[in-house]
Amino acid sequence: MTQSLLQQVEKDLIDAMKSGQTEKTSVLRMLKSSLKNAEISKKPQELSSDDAIKVVRSEIKKRKESVEEYKKANRTELADREEKEAEYLKAYLPPEMDAEKLEEIVRAKIQQTHSSGPSDFGKVMGAVMKDLGNAADGQTVGAVVKKLLN
Repeated sequence: MTQSLLQQVEKDLIDAMKSGQTEKTSVLRMLKSSLKNAEISKKPQELSSDDAIKVVRSEIKKRKESVEEYKKANRTELADREEKEAEYLKAYLPPEMDAEKLEEIVRAKIQQTHSSGPSDFGKVMGAVMKDLGNAADGQTVGAVVKKLLN
């Protein structure tokens, strides 16, 4: 349940503040806020652990997009900061599925859905993500599906 993730973030936030880690403190405050906002928007239901992981993935995705923009603008110091923030956030995600296992699952879904080319990308992607849930990042799964369908 999210309370455990939220409690872990709060504990880590206190530890970061006590040790004077200003960057980490800032990132954890933002994450705590995002989790609380997601929790409020789900009321009266509770925020599930899957929902909490989606919030963390969303925050990481924002950082990755910022890194790309900063690199285009030759702002490497800002890109480095965003990459560091993404690393702090990755600590709150479950371990990623290994590439071989992911390819095996995607191949099975391609056979199950009788898919044969790039036009079936959405069908395969939907089936794989439905089964995997939060076990793998959508971008990673998309890259594997695209590779195997081409």
